[in-house]
Amino acid sequence: MNYNVTVNGKVYNVSVERTGAAAPAAAPAPVAAAPVAAPVAAP
Repeated sequence: MNYNVTVNGKVYNVSVERTGAAAPAAAPAPVAAAPVAAPVAAP
């Protein structure tokens, strides 16, 4: 497939090849541990 792409007023002709293989999925973001409340000193 050929496309014309315009960037900052300049036209570029680009070719895109379809390979059939899907792009790998991004790794999920790590989940932060819930903060632990500091113990409260007894009066």
